[in-house]
Amino acid sequence: MLLRLCRWLRLLGYPTVSAHEVVDPKRVEDEDAVLLEFCRERDALLITRDRALAERAPRSVLVRSDDVPGQLAEVLAALGDEPFLDPDESRCPECNEPVRRVRAENPGPFEVTWRCPGCGKTYWVGGHWRDMERVIREVERRLRGR
Repeated sequence: MLLRLCRWLRLLGYPTVSAHEVVDPKRVEDEDAVLLEFCRERDALLITRDRALAERAPRSVLVRSDDVPGQLAEVLAALGDEPFLDPDESRCPECNEPVRRVRAENPGPFEVTWRCPGCGKTYWVGGHWRDMERVIREVERRLRGR
């Protein structure tokens, strides 16, 4: 569930690492210890649904919401930030690298695209952008309701 939140935080420009990228449950007995050490070493904010884990972390946000807009609102409220969707400031939702604006190489309606230098994926402002803007408006609404 928090993996979708991770992707959204990257789209909003936050460098974000998911627990799945840090912990290999087949190799590690104490996943919590690995996550806590990762956060301590990097002075990283731990975002979790696990109350006990959140209490052990130096900095954490305990997420209670079951949906992405609610989760984003909780994290942004804890950070004191507003949601701002700008493709020039986004990170690749797949690999976390900052995306770079490029001229479109493909024919079609997209004059500008963004390419990830890490994984090579290309992004553009297409029809899905309206759906993303709806999510951001819902996050804003929930932040105002706090």
